Amino acid sequence: LPDRFGRAKRGKVWKHWLRRADINCQKTCKNIGSNHILILGEENFLILMAAKSKKQWWETLFDEKYLKTYVDIVTPELTKKQITFLLKRLQLKKGAEILDLACGHGRHAIELAKRGYKVTGLDFSKHFIDIAKKDAKEKGVKVNFVRGDMRNLSFVNKFDAITNMFTSFGYFDDESDNELVLRKISRALKPNGKFLIDINNGMRTLARMSQKGKTDKTGLLRAAHKEKLSNGLIVTTKDEFDPATMRWSMTRTWKEKSPHRAECG
Repeated sequence: LPDRFGRAKRGKVWKHWLRRADINCQKTCKNIGSNHILILGEENFLILMAAKSKKQWWETLFDEKYLKTYVDIVTPELTKKQITFLLKRLQLKKGAEILDLACGHGRHAIELAKRGYKVTGLDFSKHFIDIAKKDAKEKGVKVNFVRGDMRNLSFVNKFDAITNMFTSFGYFDDESDNELVLRKISRALKPNGKFLIDINNGMRTLARMSQKGKTDKTGLLRAAHKEKLSNGLIVTTKDEFDPATMRWSMTRTWKEKSPHRAECG
């Protein structure tokens, strides 16, 4: 906890304090929400301190190690093919404004910009946004890459189309957060704007895992497979699918100098 001057005794903890003459000197700690703790401490100080919370998997997963495990899947040829399909479906005029929501390291946003569209790319991962900005500069295209949380979209009537590619929706445990994202997307679109979402086909996953996986006592379908990638990594993928909720989760473990583990769902 912070000392009387608000300095953290242990770790790096954000703090804010106010002088309150009307607060009795007492040591009282109260929860005032999921993210904050109210501490009434010594010498009439009111201390508002952010409680430490466990990070969500999507806050730490998307780094250089993650990219290495998709080296044989996410290819330039695939990206071009996907953008051609996307544009055929959206039927946009040249120069239309597009938001690539959860843009990752910018592969779709950059390809869209190459084809004459005004593109904004938003992603939570600072690492991915840094890569995207560098790649766009090297390729000589202009893309407005922004780091942010999709739940906090502030755009209003700005985009002719919004795209959400590579199963980048439904990350939040609280379904109200996922619904909030959809409302923010609707608000960000111009009248008659279009939203294209690319997400894993639940029925296809169910069919695939029914053939290759096994059902456990709880009714969950489980499957696992191992593969060696062109960069030498050996990746083990474990899938879990709940037919009742149609939710799919995946754990990927790979070996290089030291083993790594990544989970998403």
